[in-house]
Amino acid sequence: MGDAIDGPRIEAAVRELLLAIGEDPDRPGLERTPARVAESFGELFAGLDADPVAALGEPVPLGTTDAGEATTSDTVIVRDLGFRSVCEHHLLPFLGTAHVAYVPDGRVVGLGRVPAAIDVLAARPQLQERLADEIADALEAALAPRGVLVVLEAVHGCVTSRGRVSRRARPSPSSPAGCSPTPPGGRRRSPSSAGGRMPEAGVPTGAEARPGHPLVMGVVNVTPDSFSDGGRWFGTDAAVVHALDLVRDGADIVDVGGESTRPGAARVDPEEELRRVVPVVRELAALGLRVSVDTMRAATAAAAVEAGATIVNDVSAGLADAEMARVVAGSDATYVAMHWRGHSDRMDALAEYGDVVTEVRDELAARVDALEGAGVARDRIVIDPGLGFAKRAEHNWQLLARLDELGALGLPVLVGASRKRFLGALLDADAPVSARDLPTAVVSVLSARAGAWAVRVHDVASTRLALAVGEAWQSGGRE
Repeated sequence: MGDAIDGPRIEAAVRELLLAIGEDPDRPGLERTPARVAESFGELFAGLDADPVAALGEPVPLGTTDAGEATTSDTVIVRDLGFRSVCEHHLLPFLGTAHVAYVPDGRVVGLGRVPAAIDVLAARPQLQERLADEIADALEAALAPRGVLVVLEAVHGCVTSRGRVSRRARPSPSSPAGCSPTPPGGRRRSPSSAGGRMPEAGVPTGAEARPGHPLVMGVVNVTPDSFSDGGRWFGTDAAVVHALDLVRDGADIVDVGGESTRPGAARVDPEEELRRVVPVVRELAALGLRVSVDTMRAATAAAAVEAGATIVNDVSAGLADAEMARVVAGSDATYVAMHWRGHSDRMDALAEYGDVVTEVRDELAARVDALEGAGVARDRIVIDPGLGFAKRAEHNWQLLARLDELGALGLPVLVGASRKRFLGALLDADAPVSARDLPTAVVSVLSARAGAWAVRVHDVASTRLALAVGEAWQSGGRE
């Protein structure tokens, strides 16, 4: 343990913390916890006693490095360097990848020295933005290069992913995270006009569904009264953290909604919906996530698209707001049109059908015709059978069993069965809502086999695992 870490004080503090939350620090299972925490803090924060510039080693003239590696006066790029740090806001870990590039001015260091310096700087309480700055500062102090670029990508809930460009030169990034060669006789241009700041890094937005391999849409309810999670993600920070967790678990899309559509729910005020949804969409889009906005209001859809949403998921298919089609037609957003007969406070009374599949298909076809007539391109429309919306359990099962008949409309199909009442009916009466994740995952696999474009789920991890099992079964384990 380094000189900066006072182990006994950490142990005493952990004992006080355990007492403060009503635990006995001397009970079996906890008696070693204070010492373990002190030891882990010694490892996590070992960088407080180390010098990142010293970790870079002695620079050598251009020609060869101390490891005998050939060098050049062109840009030096070191990519995909994994790191682990601890966010100073909550002392929670965050994991990421660093991409470093610099333009030498006569001196270089061995490529293996760069990750050593990053390890020193990451082993301190950190902020992601500051970590990028400190890596660049260490390189400038050791080498005085003509330019340095540091891009960090990380998944955690405290800060967004950011890059940093030094003041001495402004290199442009190329795919995926390196630097383009210096133009002959020219200087590098800033990757943006905002003082050379790099674009926000994050999750690629280009994932597309393939037959039998649907996209997974993770649900982010920014509401205090959702039936599925009871308002756990109400608030921008909580919602962003949850969305990042969903992406880590395998979500291709995150669907952000600020109005509950559970049976019996009353409408939320339009300004309140905007206040809940738009900051979350903006933050997630800045991270590079593929964001959907779950709304029936044209004004919310327009603001969310402006903030970076690329999908509008409208459970009313435009019936709740006559302006929705115009807003969507004027954007490049994909539009999910769900089968809908009325608002949540009266939809159960509207669940009357002769042949539910035929009627849902025909009513969706009529909505698609109306949307096209209003200027929404057909190739940007996705349909959703609206499981649980003005439908009883038997209606939902019939729609799932005959999902291919909806596919006959020639449009992608989104299936949103996650945690709904008809799945809960398969469980014990006192089972928690989260117990519906297993049947949801099974429905996701069967929907994939029926050709679904995407499945909308609350628990991404279980659905991803179920889809992987289904794919391995279908392929016989072949890639």
